[in-house]
Amino acid sequence: MYSIVLAFALGAIVMLFLIRNANPLMRADRPRSGVGVTIGLIFLGVLLAIVGQQVAFLIQSALFGVPAGSENTAMLLDMMNSFPIMLLAVVVFGPIMEEILFRQVIFGKLYKHMNFFFAAALSSLAFSVVHMEFSNILVYAGAGFAFAYVYVKSNRIIVPIIAHCLMNAWAAVPILLEYLGYDVLDMMEQMEQTTQLITGWLGLFL
Repeated sequence: MYSIVLAFALGAIVMLFLIRNANPLMRADRPRSGVGVTIGLIFLGVLLAIVGQQVAFLIQSALFGVPAGSENTAMLLDMMNSFPIMLLAVVVFGPIMEEILFRQVIFGKLYKHMNFFFAAALSSLAFSVVHMEFSNILVYAGAGFAFAYVYVKSNRIIVPIIAHCLMNAWAAVPILLEYLGYDVLDMMEQMEQTTQLITGWLGLFL
């Protein structure tokens, strides 16, 4: 697993090196977002990506009977659970490489010649193909459209990179908690009991 993490780290470093002299602006006719707007767009990107993926899961399940969930994500979660060092590859280095390739390079080039929808759709399709999850094309499109949107609005590639890192970190929260010594199952049971208790109390007043 150390070799995988090292390969991801080297890949991210090489990509950052290759784009060091590239034009930092997504659109030359638009200024880059300020600090406050940039931070807001990062969290908006995370929210839109998570919501977009959940909506995509519902659509796929309703129209095609595809079960909710991603085999690729499940595999990565299992790997991170067994080898916590993989968190670096999944949460940090992977998103850096993917956003540079799929958003800055592919989407960025396409967006100069076509409208946002088609550029985001094609780059998201490439994103899905690389992950070998053709049954979850809509799910990858949900995240792809979200990251492309905040990239265009911010004019900063760092925005979709950090948003992608945070989204992957959100999926890995249970593993992080277990690694820190917390009993995740017990926490989930307590949360469920608390939710039921609050719901019961609310029912008395409604």
